Amino acid sequence: MKEKLFFETIYNSLNDFYIYGTGMIGKLLYKRAVYFGVEKRCKGFIVSTDSYGSRNCLGKEVFVLDELNNSDIKSDNVILAAMPDLQAIFLNNIEIESLSFSKIINLDATLIEEMRDGYVNSFHNRINNDKENYDVIMMSSDNVYTSGAFLCICDLAKGLQKFGYKLLVVLPHFGMGEEKLIEEKISYVYIKSEANVYEISDGYNLAEWERRKEINYEAINSLRKIIKNKKVKIVHNNTLYTYVGAEAALKERIPYVWHIREEYLLQNKMFFEKKYIIDLIEKAYKIIYVSDYLKQAEKEFDKTKALTIYDGVEIERYQNKRKILENNNIQITMIGYLIDRKGQIELLKAVKLLNAEGINNIRVNLVGDGYEPYVCELKKYIKSNNMHCVNFIGRTTVPQEILWNSDIVVIASWTETFGRVTIEAQSAGCFVIGSDAGATPELIEDGISGLIFPVKNERKLADSIKFVIFNKKKAKEIALEGQRRASYYSLNNNLIKIKNLYDSVISDNKKKV
Repeated sequence: MKEKLFFETIYNSLNDFYIYGTGMIGKLLYKRAVYFGVEKRCKGFIVSTDSYGSRNCLGKEVFVLDELNNSDIKSDNVILAAMPDLQAIFLNNIEIESLSFSKIINLDATLIEEMRDGYVNSFHNRINNDKENYDVIMMSSDNVYTSGAFLCICDLAKGLQKFGYKLLVVLPHFGMGEEKLIEEKISYVYIKSEANVYEISDGYNLAEWERRKEINYEAINSLRKIIKNKKVKIVHNNTLYTYVGAEAALKERIPYVWHIREEYLLQNKMFFEKKYIIDLIEKAYKIIYVSDYLKQAEKEFDKTKALTIYDGVEIERYQNKRKILENNNIQITMIGYLIDRKGQIELLKAVKLLNAEGINNIRVNLVGDGYEPYVCELKKYIKSNNMHCVNFIGRTTVPQEILWNSDIVVIASWTETFGRVTIEAQSAGCFVIGSDAGATPELIEDGISGLIFPVKNERKLADSIKFVIFNKKKAKEIALEGQRRASYYSLNNNLIKIKNLYDSVISDNKKKV
């Protein structure tokens, strides 16, 4: 095994080491160093600039590159903690070769994969030694701390504890979502599994599906043991893209509920075995949709088991008694992944139309990382139209701070299955303008709690923005009504509905036994 040999080499080396990078790979590397007992040889993490925000990562000091003294590091190694395609960029950007490290160590893709698998597999003994029992297993299909589905898992697992339910979150692969679970003191375990969908643009690949099924077969068996040993009463499948929890529940004859949050076709996804997944979904006790729109859009599943439970938002975190539209510059914000279906280009085109009409006091904030070709398209459009009013902020873990400094929030998506950002923005007191696509019109009543414009129509979007600018008194009243209505989508309301569902699942199952 490359991983074992790699850490044995570090252990036997006379050199201590630094880890360059505090991202997912850097943290994984340090956690595996702890597992192999060589963490004391790690002198800390290195970042290229002081933008990391903390001088501590996993208990080790974080150093900025230009703070290091050659005389202090000449006998130390540095490990580039990134995927191979980024390591050359690291070398070019940070000029690390100008420093006197004893050796620069690269990680190849096979080693990184072995570290990921090793970390995930190390959790099997941990759960076996755990003396706790769990009422509910919550199945996640991702491990990304900024994804809406993952944040919902965190909210549910934490909030349902006050109703006496103890949840165990099951993660399918290594990722940074784990940090959120640790922060919230939520019990979790890794059981490696693979998604049941493929990218339509990539085409169906039987060999790939056979590979995934083999991994998922082991995952189902591991889950069956947990269900049996931990006296689990319910399995909660959190998205369409994982099925192993439902299969394990079926085999152990306990009920499961299935949350549907996505329109898989619009996300360029297709099931490897569609009939099998549909049959499995229809055997669920209940099928939970996050909006009425989605419940109507998904026509393939049994509607007699369907119910709508809107996702909950911790609105108290966003609420702020503040005034909007008080300054000369109008701050317009969009929060979300930068990709065509989110409609950022429509906002830029709308602002260009307004600029042409002499309205030049608009400032645009695009919040989130994105699909690089699309980001390049946005930047090209901005440059070619001399739009100096646009600010790319990147991904954030504190969206409320951006919203509190925004007047208008635009939701220009081609579709939305719910609209977490819509509720967050309304709660923060922003005037929300949304497209007429997906579930957005369920959350915004046109002219009452916000404005609705025809999707992909930059002219109508520009007119909506202009209405807000030239009717500030009315716009403030509408924003206040949006803030008031947002309370309906509070996390507490969501928790009560899920708790009542769990109660009925357990009660009905007892009657059957």
